[in-house]
Amino acid sequence: MKRYIWVLLFVFFSSAWSNAQVTRDSLLFRGVVMEGDSLFSLPYAKYKVNDDKGFMSNEEGQFSFWAKSGDIVQFSYVGFKPLYVQIHDSLANDNYLMGIFLSRDTIELSEVVILPQNISPEAYARNMPLLSDASETVAQHNVDMSTYQAITQPVTEWDAEMNQKNFLQARSNDVAYRTQIQPNQMVGVSTVSAKQAIERSKLRNLKKPRRSYISLAEWEYLISSYQEKIRKKSFQ
Repeated sequence: MKRYIWVLLFVFFSSAWSNAQVTRDSLLFRGVVMEGDSLFSLPYAKYKVNDDKGFMSNEEGQFSFWAKSGDIVQFSYVGFKPLYVQIHDSLANDNYLMGIFLSRDTIELSEVVILPQNISPEAYARNMPLLSDASETVAQHNVDMSTYQAITQPVTEWDAEMNQKNFLQARSNDVAYRTQIQPNQMVGVSTVSAKQAIERSKLRNLKKPRRSYISLAEWEYLISSYQEKIRKKSFQ
């Protein structure tokens, strides 16, 4: 019995030491999988480290994994060329951001951007487009303001197309709700039962995105770095 206990203890501590060693020697990579052309994220993209079992990115295309120097990480998505990334031994930090940009084209190559996690605001600003002078800044502000006003201001006059759409919608409602109360005429009336409301609430909770692996600023930084990389390649 004592011998059996000692064997169990040895296996337990050996396993714990092995896991700690792997964690200590590994690097943490967080990032997102995107389409190289549109820069849209690719949800549920597959990736795996070496020959281990595969994983999937979340519904926003974001992922997180541990890897060591020399490991090969494969990213794939239906309809896109797979991308293989080998973790180089020159990576000195413990945490990195990784942008995976997959391509549909048979000629254009997929790209990867790997950046240290500790991104300073100055480094982020250097990778964002800058306006050259005050006149461009004022012009950009005027364009943004006019766009905002056009979107948010209420419609005061309807054109012919809007009148036609409104007439057709009214006729459609008259036919659909011939023997019923139209939705816009209901006050404090609900046709949804309590059970249906609970089920819909559960469904909305299921559809809520899981936790994000990278922040919006980090995401934008990856995109700007990728665009700069492509721009430099076009001049070569």
